[in-house]
Amino acid sequence: MSDEMQTYIGTKEIKAKPMTRGEFVDYTNGSGFREGDLPEDEGYLVEYLDSPNSNHDNHENYISWSPKDVFYRAYQVAETYQDRMKIEMQDLETKYRKLNNFIKSDSFYKDVNAIDQHLLIIQRTTMKSLLHILSAREAL
Repeated sequence: MSDEMQTYIGTKEIKAKPMTRGEFVDYTNGSGFREGDLPEDEGYLVEYLDSPNSNHDNHENYISWSPKDVFYRAYQVAETYQDRMKIEMQDLETKYRKLNNFIKSDSFYKDVNAIDQHLLIIQRTTMKSLLHILSAREAL
């Protein structure tokens, strides 16, 4: 087995609310506090909805605390269908941009067979069409 770490991309549905590290420590009776941590550090109480392993009496699922900057890099509000549509559009824009850059690269023509090239170009066109649809919906 290789010791080299692999890259992963994950998505989780969570519930969260703003809570300082000190408030979280009080809420959990002392867990989650390490030397050097500051009680006033801003962050979020996070409940992982896909984890049945409760670690707190007030929650059915596993909870933890996340620093504010880490939380904002990982999560976006998804309360309404408009929120979810905006997230879908941002995700699709990122994927479209990456695919478009790949298609414009030398390795696309050097490393990808002709059938896959053709299918990737169709995929890019389809992604662009979906971006137009989402943009029109967002404008409503």
